[in-house]
Amino acid sequence: MGIPIGLSMYTVRNTSVKDFQGTLDRIAAIGYEYVEIIRHPGNPDTMFMPAKELKAHLNKCGLKVMSSHEGPGIYVGLNLMSEEAYKQYCKNAGYICPEVLPTDDEMIEYHLELGTEGGLVFALGIFNSEEQLKRAVERFNVFGEKCSKRGLNFYYHSHFQEFELMNGKPVLDLLLEQTDPKFLKLEMDAFWAQRAGQDPVALLKKYDRRCELLHVKDVSKDVTVVNLLEKYHSPFSLKLIVDCSAEYPAEFTEVGEGMLDIEGLVKQAVKSNVRCLLVEQDEMNKLSELESIEVSFNNLNRIVTALDKA
Repeated sequence: MGIPIGLSMYTVRNTSVKDFQGTLDRIAAIGYEYVEIIRHPGNPDTMFMPAKELKAHLNKCGLKVMSSHEGPGIYVGLNLMSEEAYKQYCKNAGYICPEVLPTDDEMIEYHLELGTEGGLVFALGIFNSEEQLKRAVERFNVFGEKCSKRGLNFYYHSHFQEFELMNGKPVLDLLLEQTDPKFLKLEMDAFWAQRAGQDPVALLKKYDRRCELLHVKDVSKDVTVVNLLEKYHSPFSLKLIVDCSAEYPAEFTEVGEGMLDIEGLVKQAVKSNVRCLLVEQDEMNKLSELESIEVSFNNLNRIVTALDKA
């Protein structure tokens, strides 16, 4: 059996909020085995859905949960921003934010009830100072240990800002060096690695077994400024990172249709024992969400199948 292919539900957020079960049925029919759910205000359908209800939806079409992106509880616990600031950010973005944010134990219990096979993912970190990095290290070690004791992994999801240098090293390297590998693993995003001027294949080889999940998404060949660190510098903000997606949909394209070495990425993923390839496309370019995920799956599955037969 080849490496499994899953889908980040963020990719189909506009479709799923209108017809949740129908969207899941289509994801399964295309051939995806896993989904990564999104539990932050960008996906209100899954953010507010009880685990028992979500599990029932998934069971109807045979999909399994590999992981989830967690939002407010971890953000506020990290002191990335205050609870009031987070709620104001959601209001400004047009998001619905829960009145009471989940505790660590509530987040963990949710995933145990759901039957999540991988674990929980912190979606987006900001490290504008050594103090912010120190707080993140402390928070991730504590929360990661809580997850580990209950049989779940905890992951950090990389974007591009973590490749800015701090004391001569990429912030992501410092984060991984200073956290316990038993308590914090990596979900590398190939698109954002490329947008940080990095080689995603080389990075995956570098981080190797610390990187257990991989977001496979492609960069449009029409992008002129590939390395966003030539354009943006700290201090970064949550809004700036999010807007780098929302304001530039033409920079995203389906897996296998852009500039990334997808075959090389999959080959290294197999060598590094990556648990799941998770297709994601932050913004649609020319296709609808469901058309897009089918193109991405077919292109990626062709590579996985060929490598499996080799």
